[in-house]
Amino acid sequence: MKNKILKKLAVIGILILLSIPTNTNAQDNVGIGTPSPDASAILELLSVNKGMLVPRMNTAGMTAIPAPANSLLIYNTDSMCYCFYRLPSTSWISLCSGGSGGAGASGPTGAAGATGSTGVAGTVGATGADGATGPIGATGVVGATGANGIDGVAGATGATGSIGATGAIGATGANGTAGPTGATGSLGATGPTWTISSDNFNADGTLAIITSIPSTTTSTNAAWLCATSTATTNANAGLRFFGTSTNQHIDLVSNNIVRGRLSNLGEFFIGTTVTALPGDLMNGVGSAVFPWAVNGYTSFAGGATYGLRQAGSTGTWGGVQGETTAGIPAASSGVQGGAGANNHNGVLGQKPAGGLGWGGVFYNDLGYTGFFGVVSDRKTKENIQPITGALSKLMQIQGTTYNYAAPYADFCGGTNLNYGFIAQDVEAVFPDMVRQKNFTPGDTRAFKINKVETEVKCISTVSLIPVLVEAIKEQQKEIEILRTQIKMIENK
Repeated sequence: MKNKILKKLAVIGILILLSIPTNTNAQDNVGIGTPSPDASAILELLSVNKGMLVPRMNTAGMTAIPAPANSLLIYNTDSMCYCFYRLPSTSWISLCSGGSGGAGASGPTGAAGATGSTGVAGTVGATGADGATGPIGATGVVGATGANGIDGVAGATGATGSIGATGAIGATGANGTAGPTGATGSLGATGPTWTISSDNFNADGTLAIITSIPSTTTSTNAAWLCATSTATTNANAGLRFFGTSTNQHIDLVSNNIVRGRLSNLGEFFIGTTVTALPGDLMNGVGSAVFPWAVNGYTSFAGGATYGLRQAGSTGTWGGVQGETTAGIPAASSGVQGGAGANNHNGVLGQKPAGGLGWGGVFYNDLGYTGFFGVVSDRKTKENIQPITGALSKLMQIQGTTYNYAAPYADFCGGTNLNYGFIAQDVEAVFPDMVRQKNFTPGDTRAFKINKVETEVKCISTVSLIPVLVEAIKEQQKEIEILRTQIKMIENK
């Protein structure tokens, strides 16, 4: 064999050689660099200027090998040592430390040694003398009880208190007897007689009363007029008001049924007389006859329904807010969009490029059917370059399993086990695949959520697909080289 075959790892070489059928010389061992390998070896490598490379990996890669075989050999790039797997202890043994040998069997217990002689007892020291007890002092004499003192002189009499409050007035006495009724006065002269011949509203809403005297009286106040035609309804050019001057509602009634209300607080209700949720300025409530509470229609250059949050707004509310509550049919939507033609958009979200925001964002599960497209037309691109070194770059990224931590689990699919990458790891190899984005769920009215406001790193996993394609191509080239080398060995 030629020395140029010695390019691959010894482990790969062994696997290749095990698959080679017995040659015509019936040789049952292989030599690389020698035509006559030692008879006691299945493989002999001989070279004066080349060595053998075994698989190199870090400790994480070593411990991640599934079900390693007994005596499996690798080179650990963390400890810079060769390690082999020992099955009886199910552990990796470093050849740098050599490992500890197993404990030998316990030897027999030796005979008990003779008891040594008792040493000579030391002398007892002399006891020190007790100190003298001091004398007890004499008890003092109890003094005699003193005589009672003379009573003091009585104090002077205090001043007279103030006069008490006047008592309540007594009950009113009974009424006296009524006096006699006076005489009836004479009848006055009969006044003139008159009738109202007309009482109609003027066009300005004032009331004109015409009598038979004749006399015409026009009211100072004006009324809000209801007429049989628009031409005669409030035709006056002056400003008029409709409402109350007291703390009262104004109800809108038709067919003797209240249809709506302008409340004393300024709220406007249609289909109800109370607010459904606190904070409503205008409120439409549907019914069995009219299930669609609020609608907008247009045939012109404008939206049928429009919402705009202006500068000074607080919170993370939507320009148009839609929510659902518990107890409604499954698969109901907070916001729903539909397209009546296949060249329309059911739902459209857009924003300026860049920044921390999103053109469209969904927290928790996202489902779709049909085509999921990313703009990739050549006419939209420039500076197109091939991807090189894809395989070596992918080898620097670690796929992981993980669970989302609280409180992010509420918005990232819960606490289930996930498979993916760590953004910081991907950013170190492919910095353009990672972006900093705002992670702030919106405010809600009908239900409350545990809100999180933060910025997070996000990965464009779609961008990894072309890297994977090029890596597979690179790997396929290496496989083809190995196949050629195997063919050369087989034809030896």
